[in-house]
Parts: sequence; C-alpha cells; structure tokens
Amino acid sequence: MVQGINKEEGFTLVEILVAITITTIVLGLVSSIFIFVNQQYLKGDSNLKFYNNMHIVHTKLFNDLRYADDISVTDTTIVLRHKTKVNVYTISEKRLMLNSAELKSEKIDSLYIRSFKLDEEKNLAEWELLQKQGAKELSIKSAMFLRKPNLWNTTNPLSSSSGE
Repeated sequence: MVQGINKEEGFTLVEILVAITITTIVLGLVSSIFIFVNQQYLKGDSNLKFYNNMHIVHTKLFNDLRYADDISVTDTTIVLRHKTKVNVYTISEKRLMLNSAELKSEKIDSLYIRSFKLDEEKNLAEWELLQKQGAKELSIKSAMFLRKPNLWNTTNPLSSSSGE
C-alpha cells in the first residue's frame, strides 16, 4: 500500500518572502504618493495665504477710500476720515501700517504701497500695493473714482501725477 503524501497546512518560506516584498513595494508607493500630496497641499496652502493676505489688505484700503469723507495724503501717511472713524495708513521701511498695526501676516516679508496718487480734478485715486514673500512678488494696481473731492487735502503726495 502506498502511503499518501503528507500535506501540512501553511506557507513556504518563498511564499512569505514574495508576500513581504510585494507588501513593501505597495507601502513604499503609497507612502511616496502621500508625501507628494502632502507637499502639494502645503505649497497650495502657502500660496492661498499669500494671495489672501493681499486681497484682505487691498479690500480694506479700497473700502476705506470708498467711504472716506475726507482724505489727506502726505509723503508717509494717508489719513481717511469717515464720520467719527479715522484710519491712518502709514508707510515706513517698506511696511504698510494701519493705525499703528502692521498689515501683513507673519510669513509675508514686506507689504507696502509703492505709489499713491490723488487727482482732485478727476476725482480719482490710484495706488499700487506690493507684497513680497521670498522669491514671490505680487503687485496690484487699482484706481477708483471718489465721491467728495471738495473735502480732500493733499500735501506732498507719495507720487505726483506729473512726476512719471
């Protein structure tokens, strides 16, 4: 009588090594994809904060100009009065300050007004905001018609209309 082959249940060493190799390759691919996606998210988040900071400052300046009853411009300040509220924009050392508080987030290197012109004859205000963070630079030029030119007081504007 022929005896049956002894079949034991389990895996051979070769099968275990192949399974470990395949698992390692899959985990390596998944982790590299995760790292890449995480880096792209962080880069996108940084860009979003960079552009969002500029948008917030630009909108604030735009609205303050829009509602101002009185505008005074000197070499280093723009004073905007609306009813009982006074907003003083100060430009010093490439920093834009509003009522003595700097208008930038902590990761922005510099944010300032490059030029500001007030044309009383045309009832027009023109300005350019510039923001820098490392190698990134963002500039926004804007202009708007203002509503009460007879109340403006302009002395030594940052940039004269005839100077360019």
